[in-house]
Amino acid sequence: MSTRPASGPTVNFYNSKVMGIALWRLIAELVDAFNQPDPTKHILFRNTKEMNYFGFQMLFSCYEIGVSRLQSLLRQDVLKTEKRCVKGRRAKNIIAHKLENLVDESLVKRKREYQFLTNEANERVTKRPRIETSQPPEIKTATASRN
Repeated sequence: MSTRPASGPTVNFYNSKVMGIALWRLIAELVDAFNQPDPTKHILFRNTKEMNYFGFQMLFSCYEIGVSRLQSLLRQDVLKTEKRCVKGRRAKNIIAHKLENLVDESLVKRKREYQFLTNEANERVTKRPRIETSQPPEIKTATASRN
């Protein structure tokens, strides 16, 4: 007999323990990253696109929007002091990136860099000044004529 439903992943103690271990490792990495003098140089933030002024502004504005949204949810759903408004609850104020897309972009970037380097090397080879050498004199061999 199987306690597993007909479809879907098996959730048991082992899986939850492994996920817990992975979560604690991530927490340790984040603590390590934010304890460094420059957290942006940590390996966790290596391929992030938003490590600039605009990205930080979006992060802070997303936080402020989230706080105001949670306060409105509190007033609407818990305290019921305002009329319930469900419009805009799924709105995202962030740019979501998938690992697959980041890997694809890094492969494209590497390919572009490789093409650039090979093109540059080819241009150097074709632009190299040719050293002209004098041709050796033609050697004439005497052939006996058959008469």
